[in-house]
Amino acid sequence: MDQETAMAELRRCSGTRFDPGMVEVFLKVLEKRQKKFLGVLSLSNNNQLVVFKVADQDYALPILETREIIRLVQITPLPDMPAYLKGVINLRGRIVPVVDLRLKLGLQAKEMTGEAKIIVVDHNNRYVGLIVDKVSGVGYFNEDEFESLSDDLENRDEAVSGIVRKENALWLLLKTGAVCNLELDQKKVSGAT
Repeated sequence: MDQETAMAELRRCSGTRFDPGMVEVFLKVLEKRQKKFLGVLSLSNNNQLVVFKVADQDYALPILETREIIRLVQITPLPDMPAYLKGVINLRGRIVPVVDLRLKLGLQAKEMTGEAKIIVVDHNNRYVGLIVDKVSGVGYFNEDEFESLSDDLENRDEAVSGIVRKENALWLLLKTGAVCNLELDQKKVSGAT
């Protein structure tokens, strides 16, 4: 709404003339409140992330693709699988493959601590467990805090879709499809030559 339209509307409603300067201030306040309100509305589930640590780096996944977070449980290993595929777990009758996210991301393996968790995600109606060092919690972001990777970086990094800039941290937003991809690369399968 422009200043002239706002003044005409105010005059119509009250029958009084208004100072144009006051109308401008009123419009700025109204616009600011509207942006704040719309910002709160946009913090829907689409802007909620599960934030976790892997090798002292903050990562995140969309909360809509996260089914649950469980403590580290007994994992049944499978023979002749890539090193990152640790095996499977029985999650209330459902067999769920479990991926060590450190290894999937090309990082060095580490002994699991008591803070390690399995984040169970649902990708294309298939559950996959992701072992992470520590779950930090649920985080929110607005559009101003998100930056997608440049084309040249995105082509090099298949797992990261973008970065969320927070006051004291950078969250690397992972592509669920990339970290849940269990297609067996024969070069990575143990025992393959």
